[in-house]
Amino acid sequence: MGHPPEPNPPPWPDSVIFISPDTPAEEVRRIVAPTEDPTYAYPDPSQVDPSTGTPRILTGHTSGRHFTEERRALLFHPGTYRGFDLEVGYYVQVAGLGRRAADTTFRDGRGPYVEALNKREVVGGRLGLSLDTFWRTGENFAVEGDLLWAVSQAAPLRRVEVRGHLRLHDDGAQASGGVLANAIVGGDVEFGSQQQYLCRSTRFGGPSKMAPDSTYAPAWNAVFVDCSGPNLAEPGDGEGADEEGKSLPCIVRDDEPKVVVEKPFVAIREDGETFELRVPKPRVRLDGTKGQFGPDLIGNDDDVRDFSNVKLGAATRFDSSVERDLPDLRVASKLQSALDQGKDVVLAPGIYQLDRSLVVRYDNQVILGLGLATLAAPHDGSPCIRVLPGIEGVRVAGVMLEASQLLSGDRGLATLLEWGDRDGKDGGNPLNPGVMTDIFARVGGSNPSRDVSTGTMVAIHSGNVYGDNLWLWRADHVALRPGEAANFPEVSAHYRQTIKGECPVRTGLEVNGDDVTIHGLAVEHTDEHQIVWRGERGNVQFYQCELPYDASPQFGKDGFLGYLVEDSVEQHICAGAGIYSNFRDYEVPVPSAIRHPGGDGIKLLNPYTVMLDNGGLIHSVVNGEGPAATEKGVPARLE
Repeated sequence: MGHPPEPNPPPWPDSVIFISPDTPAEEVRRIVAPTEDPTYAYPDPSQVDPSTGTPRILTGHTSGRHFTEERRALLFHPGTYRGFDLEVGYYVQVAGLGRRAADTTFRDGRGPYVEALNKREVVGGRLGLSLDTFWRTGENFAVEGDLLWAVSQAAPLRRVEVRGHLRLHDDGAQASGGVLANAIVGGDVEFGSQQQYLCRSTRFGGPSKMAPDSTYAPAWNAVFVDCSGPNLAEPGDGEGADEEGKSLPCIVRDDEPKVVVEKPFVAIREDGETFELRVPKPRVRLDGTKGQFGPDLIGNDDDVRDFSNVKLGAATRFDSSVERDLPDLRVASKLQSALDQGKDVVLAPGIYQLDRSLVVRYDNQVILGLGLATLAAPHDGSPCIRVLPGIEGVRVAGVMLEASQLLSGDRGLATLLEWGDRDGKDGGNPLNPGVMTDIFARVGGSNPSRDVSTGTMVAIHSGNVYGDNLWLWRADHVALRPGEAANFPEVSAHYRQTIKGECPVRTGLEVNGDDVTIHGLAVEHTDEHQIVWRGERGNVQFYQCELPYDASPQFGKDGFLGYLVEDSVEQHICAGAGIYSNFRDYEVPVPSAIRHPGGDGIKLLNPYTVMLDNGGLIHSVVNGEGPAATEKGVPARLE
């Protein structure tokens, strides 16, 4: 477009760390150690030296960096890494820089891994916890042996090849809702104590050991989209209970999705110095063709873009040394200037306190965050990112969106991400959809202020938008201030539990556009409806929802729901929807978890509810039908 080119290689900030196979092991250890979760030593009474009577000393990782403001991307040059152990900590992205996943291979060691945290703590009768193992990613590499990835939300594993076994739990520590996408697993996949899980475009080796009556399936719900492999569980497997009356998981499969779009990624060229942005092309099925898309780890069909047309964004801070909530009057202006020139934007790890929205005006533009790059919303309620109506093929990926204090504007209209125009819908292009990948929004958490708020976290007004792994979270717990004691120490001594009036947000997701597809969606704890869906032909594969812990009885009396499809909608599909209650403060009666207008065009596959803990009751699953979830941890399913 006649604008000055960007430098290639770009001026990478210190929050981006490059590692090559030639880097000495001790240097790698020195570089990587600060990004890992803190370690501690503890005695294991089950392993006692009989000669001395002393227990064996073990080490584990803690959740102490749960709300750290540091962000890091560990980018590995193509090559083979031997004997390498890397615990992937909070707000860390581990990614290969090859054009193919197998270009960066870990062998003769653990490679990247995530274990259960706080292993001395007993939670639910089990040692350790993966329920809070959020905000980290592993991408674009191969592991010669086994891989441990014991995580919950906002911690995807994508574009990977695991040649051994994949363990998605750590010795039974509770975990909740991970995502595996665009992957090949040669050995077994062990879900273990995962409550629910989504696998998308994954080829499993055989036998996959995912029979629903084994320990290799999630506890409640498993959704497989565009997956294949020997002995892959059949749809509906696990409905009902086993011989002991224990509820079994229910399997949902969508073998031929209409659309799949992989995440953009950064790769290094053969010269070892310059970079390219690789944007996988959409895979769309509109003509009734059969068969699976399957994983794409080769990248032969990628749109390859030179970094001379990619603006690298660098936050003014990527640690806690700079005061929060002061908008950087330069960063948004620089990024917007690049977008207005038609350039793509790659955000280096850090926290970007915006004073204005980033507005996308051109087809096919990309905003890609590295290392959980975090955009804090402007103080006037405008979104972090706004995609204008009538723009197709835009990609927004790998970013955290964080609410700020609203100092002006209308909270009811405030959003963190807005796609299209609220006053009118555009149909979009089914052959070139807009795409959201790994979008993690939160209202509250690390910000010391509990007055942060928004109206709706994500609003989709345009049609033919595709979502791949969204977690929209009103914080149920937030960081303690210096010297502050936990208000519910029996729940956790590490955080403050959010109470009513703190971190308010009305709705997690509002969809007005038609033909919106989402593979992997979690919305939690908002003050009113968690989802409001008004568009036609919506399709959600895998939905996880927790109603607000601090809800008052009025929440149920007002009829707020975990999933609302408006009465005007004629066609909608939702598969694998789990909606949970944990009403901590009051006895809250919720008439139904899901409501929709009915009719042959509305299809729900395996909707269920679970009472996690405490009081209150979800009285039915869908439209007043289905049993109440009255037994802790046991799903109530619609027949």
